[in-house]
Amino acid sequence: MKYLVLYLVIAHLILITVAYSQSNEAEMAGTHKNEHSIHWNHIAVFGGATSKFEKEGTHFSIGMDYLRKFPAKGNLAISLFAEAIFEEHIEWLFGIPVIYWVSDNLWIRTGPGIEILQEEKHDHAETKTETKTEFLWRAGVGYDIEFGKYNLAPSIDIDFERSTTALVWGLNFGYGF
Repeated sequence: MKYLVLYLVIAHLILITVAYSQSNEAEMAGTHKNEHSIHWNHIAVFGGATSKFEKEGTHFSIGMDYLRKFPAKGNLAISLFAEAIFEEHIEWLFGIPVIYWVSDNLWIRTGPGIEILQEEKHDHAETKTETKTEFLWRAGVGYDIEFGKYNLAPSIDIDFERSTTALVWGLNFGYGF
């Protein structure tokens, strides 16, 4: 598992380096892949589901994310997300992925995060709830369908966590400014 995390961190750094150098070259040449999307900032709400491979069941998920592009017409952004998974107890996820637009509308993302969850521990006749924090790595893909400053983006992600792997899928509704 530690080697998988190391490989993912290295891939993340390579993606940032390549994407940043391409956006700088495009800026100097005066050409950009997504000319129609000129917003520096973007905020979105997410509704969807999370399916954990090691556990049976799919659970409702909601979230929010904010991203900042480099430059506004470029194809690289840094993002912050917060997400809630409604299982027996609510699980919270927070992360900082990097997003790279492969084309005008198709994007990929990858980056680190944490999951805060509650576990029940049974000790003799007593049940205790403990809060636990786990490192996660998110990798995913999405497609922007734009309506002026607004957009819809179906997305699918895979979260690699210490104790499980999860498939997160749903729809983002966003606003660029």
